[in-house]
Amino acid sequence: MKKEIDYMWEKQLYNPLPQKDISKWETKTGPIVISRNKDGTAKEVKFQLLVDNHGQEIFLLCQANQWQRNNEFKFAQADNFGNYYSLTTDKIKHNDLYKLIVNGEERKDPAAYYFTEFGDCVFFDFSDPKVYKMQYPQLNTIEKSLRILQTDIFGLIYHWKSKNNSSDATYREGTLGKDIMRGHAFKFILESKILEHIKELGFNAIQFLPFAQSIDGENWKFRYLVVYHFA
Repeated sequence: MKKEIDYMWEKQLYNPLPQKDISKWETKTGPIVISRNKDGTAKEVKFQLLVDNHGQEIFLLCQANQWQRNNEFKFAQADNFGNYYSLTTDKIKHNDLYKLIVNGEERKDPAAYYFTEFGDCVFFDFSDPKVYKMQYPQLNTIEKSLRILQTDIFGLIYHWKSKNNSSDATYREGTLGKDIMRGHAFKFILESKILEHIKELGFNAIQFLPFAQSIDGENWKFRYLVVYHFA
C-alpha cells in the first residue's frame, strides 16, 4: 500500500528520486560565454537574470539590434528553472554596450561586470585574447607581515608632486596629482614614483576604496556608497 504524503520531509524520504533533471541548472547571473570562436573570442553569450515576476517582458538592447526591441533578443524562462530567465545570442562581442528593457522601462543589469561613466552596461569578456593579462603571479601573503595603506585612487595622488623627469607634461616633475585629467590617474601612479615613496614609508600593500561610481560624488568619505555590481 502506497503511503500518503502529508509533509515535504516525507516526500523527500519516501520518494528520493529527483522531480526533474537539474544538471543544466546554473544560478550565475549576468553575461556568460558558452562557446568561443577559433581565435578565442566569444561566439555565443548567455545573459541570465533572476526574475521575481513571470509576467514581465524583458529585452536586451544593444548595437546589434539598433537598440530596438525584437523577439530575437527577448528573455525566456531558463529551462523551466523557476525564476531564472535567459537569452543566448551570437550578436554581442567583447566591450559591447547593452541595457535591459523591463516592461518598457530601461534597467541596468545588476550583474554586469563593468559600467561606463554614464552607467551603461558593458559586456566585458575577461578571457578575450585582447584583454590585458596579469604579467606577475599573485603575491603570497601567508606568514608575511602586511602593512596596509588604505586610500582611494584620487586621494592617493591628490597632493603628490611627480618626481618623473618625463617630457610628457602629464607626468613631468612637479606636476600635482590633483591637476591631471582623471583618465590619466593610473598612468600617473605608475610614472610619478609615488609607489617608490610608499615603499620607503614602510607599506607593502595598498587597499583601495571601491573603484566604482559613487552616488554622492568623488570625496573619499562617500566612496562606500557605490552602485551596481559592487554595491
